[in-house]
Amino acid sequence: MRFKELDIPYIEKVNQELLNHSRTLPSARVSKIICGGNPNYISIGGTFIREESLFGVSPKLSVEKIKQDLIYNAISPLLNEQSFAEYIIQNKEYWSWGENIRLKEQVPETALLSKCVLAITHEFSVTLQCDDLQDVEGLLDCLDEQTIYYRYTETTGKKLISLHGRLGTSQCRYLSLKYFLYENGEERSVVVKNQVDTLLSGMCWEDLYGKLKCSHSLYSGVLTDLKKVNLLGSYNANKRLTRINVETDRTTYATVLGMGHPKLTYDEGNLYSKYSLNHHPLLMDYYAELTQLNEQERAVQKKLFDSLYGIRDEQLIENLINIYLTDSYFPHIISIAGNTLTIDEYLIYTKRGKNVEHEGKYSCSLTGYSEIYDDNVEFYRYSVNDDKPAIQSRGEYDFGGEFSREARAELGISTSAGDWRYLGLMISGKANTHRNEVNNQPGTVDFEVLGQVIINQSLENVIKLQEKSIEKDENEAIYGIKVNMFKNKKERTRHLLSRFVEIVIQNKDLVILITLLYPFGLSIYNFIRLLSENTLNISGYVDKIAVKSVLEFIINIFLIIIFCLNFKKILNQKGHRKTLNVYEDRIENELLGLAVSIKRLSEKGISSYLFLGMIYMYIYTLTSDNKENSNT
Repeated sequence: MRFKELDIPYIEKVNQELLNHSRTLPSARVSKIICGGNPNYISIGGTFIREESLFGVSPKLSVEKIKQDLIYNAISPLLNEQSFAEYIIQNKEYWSWGENIRLKEQVPETALLSKCVLAITHEFSVTLQCDDLQDVEGLLDCLDEQTIYYRYTETTGKKLISLHGRLGTSQCRYLSLKYFLYENGEERSVVVKNQVDTLLSGMCWEDLYGKLKCSHSLYSGVLTDLKKVNLLGSYNANKRLTRINVETDRTTYATVLGMGHPKLTYDEGNLYSKYSLNHHPLLMDYYAELTQLNEQERAVQKKLFDSLYGIRDEQLIENLINIYLTDSYFPHIISIAGNTLTIDEYLIYTKRGKNVEHEGKYSCSLTGYSEIYDDNVEFYRYSVNDDKPAIQSRGEYDFGGEFSREARAELGISTSAGDWRYLGLMISGKANTHRNEVNNQPGTVDFEVLGQVIINQSLENVIKLQEKSIEKDENEAIYGIKVNMFKNKKERTRHLLSRFVEIVIQNKDLVILITLLYPFGLSIYNFIRLLSENTLNISGYVDKIAVKSVLEFIINIFLIIIFCLNFKKILNQKGHRKTLNVYEDRIENELLGLAVSIKRLSEKGISSYLFLGMIYMYIYTLTSDNKENSNT
């Protein structure tokens, strides 16, 4: 297997497909990929604008400190507005403006720090079981009235409400007048009812905070904050190589979470059904400033995405991106998105797990934030190498180490930084056009460095390795898709025959078992005949034929069990594999059918924009390579 040679029209085709998708599906993101000129040889690297500069919440304000001060503290500052305001003032040193000095003139640091801290606390939740509640809608109305953030679900006959964040004193008093809480020891859950139940152990709403838990690994790591994109072209000494440089500041996950992470927005997530954090009772003093900040971000996002429609020239795209980055006050992290090709020529894709971005949706082989190592992040100091960022705080950097780290953490495979081939830089997002006050939270503008690697592992091995990876829960399942191309029917027939022989050799034990099906049936016949003729007598006498038949019957029962287990294993493997056989002279039309299938997954809301974009990269890599071969 070799890397495919690409060309500029190839990138334009991918962008056109992404554009068509965004036009036909109202909820789809607008996406563009830029490669700096030559998509075959791209170097993507970054530089820090200023050493030690950081925008937002300091990594010294750890999640552990927030848990100790705010979540599990009986007299938490979150209980009322005055206490929380005093807590924020006492901890102002944990906020820094970095290169975002202009924002300082518009919004006080206490407003942004308050919102970011609350965003972290709302990652903690407690689930209420309300199967016996006579009026679930009534409770939901009360939660809405008190601006309490929740998620309501009905699964397997259970009605569940997940309450997010620490409730204030006034909220607890209001709810305790109408609803009663009980601990269900058998299910280790909290039950809510309309009336008193003497059979269960009661608890106060004020004590509910002790049950708060975060369902995923949570820490405020240091992230790249994109400030400018530079398409540098090529060196005279190596004109085939094109370079993309990204100028970055630093920020933290707490900052991104508080200022518009998809999980907290109406556009991307479904965590909060009616409110953005700006409506939180503890932020009412800053509501005007925070709402104005959102409106400004919505405006510059709309300007960006309206302008990106139909533009092909990369210099114009670069200019539009940099204008947006200058006008936006929000942090913009750079993520990575990778395609992984196995030694048996499968492109790996995944179905995302719970409590991660793109939850429950199909996505590309691996994704992740590009993180920067910082000694102030406790999680980095006490974690394994798979969780330690490859980017250092000083000097120039590239993203190969981050690709390698995510490959180990998510898939359990080992690659070196130099193995990864860059495909380009992707920008995606969608302007939030909602005009009502509830849904005014802007969406996010995401930037992904795209990469591809070929590994010396089969798809079957990757599936096994992923089950032992440190971040195995981020993906619910691993799949592979493979495209076989043939010049004519004769070549395809030859391939199918060789593939049949290969499968027989790989599953020779199963083939042997199949050949035993005839004697298995014969032994059953003999055994039944012996019973009917009463050859087996009660006194214990068994003739030689009977003994032989009984033994054959037992042995073949054992063999058929092994056969079923092996057959089940093959079916499971097949369920993770998808193969498309196409003829070279019809490749574009046949691959278009694959692209349409991918679009349908996205339209049904079960695939992410990254899955769509990276599959298109794979598809047009194949078509481009086919054209080159036909012209030589």
